[in-house]
Amino acid sequence: MTETRSRKWEIIAGVASPARTTLAGAAAIVARIPQADAAAEIAVSEEERRTRGLLDRLCLDSPLDAADSELAERLGVPLQSAYAPFVAVLPRRPPHSHAVLAARLRRGGFSLAVTQSDCVVGLTWKALEAPDLGEGSELLLAIGQPTPRADLAAAREEVVVLAEHGRQLGLLGRLEVEDYLPEILLGRSPRLAARLRAKLLTPLTEDDHRELVHTLRTLLACRLDRSATSAALHIHRNTLAYRLKRIEEITAIDLSSPRDLACVYMALARDLDAPSRP
Repeated sequence: MTETRSRKWEIIAGVASPARTTLAGAAAIVARIPQADAAAEIAVSEEERRTRGLLDRLCLDSPLDAADSELAERLGVPLQSAYAPFVAVLPRRPPHSHAVLAARLRRGGFSLAVTQSDCVVGLTWKALEAPDLGEGSELLLAIGQPTPRADLAAAREEVVVLAEHGRQLGLLGRLEVEDYLPEILLGRSPRLAARLRAKLLTPLTEDDHRELVHTLRTLLACRLDRSATSAALHIHRNTLAYRLKRIEEITAIDLSSPRDLACVYMALARDLDAPSRP
């Protein structure tokens, strides 16, 4: 980690005086490297621990004490009534990559960034775009709207759910909570989502109606455009109409009903790509 490395050499430099530029002195310096590694790791961990504590307290609807205010000032964090929560994920990267990213964000002015399992979580009071992470295109940034402190804990959970949804689908780039509200609803109620999915798909899989499941997914992916669906499936429109009728008969859903269509979308949402936009 760059932050840890710089602190390590600061510690080593403390024993590298001109009087120690002999072979014995060099050996003493080399012997101190493991100790410097440990000391640097402790220093960075302590900084992240304090940052995490402030981040957590900012998500409570209660006054901050003098120590919090002092820490916020030292970190360069303005004390505001609202912050935007975010989660950054680096897919297929080594575990330590997220610690490196969190340290880089803190040095770059996004002081409330810390590691959490296999991602970076944080709060920001200013615009945060994917290029600000300095990781190229191979990243996922889930971010919410500026949210009052009283609601920040729930908003943080929402961006975590969104990041996990994006990870499962292999999405990259900047994902905004407002564009994925149905998926977040499902992600926060996994048991109900599983029941809804089973209710729709179980009748279609019991008798090996795989082509009907594929047809339904394609219909949603084509935004309910039957001409586009027929073309994507390479079938005649009459064949598509027959398949959709069979789906309605087997599942007891009505594909002309907005409510039933909403249920179909929520049942299959995890199989679809990013939300379709006009």
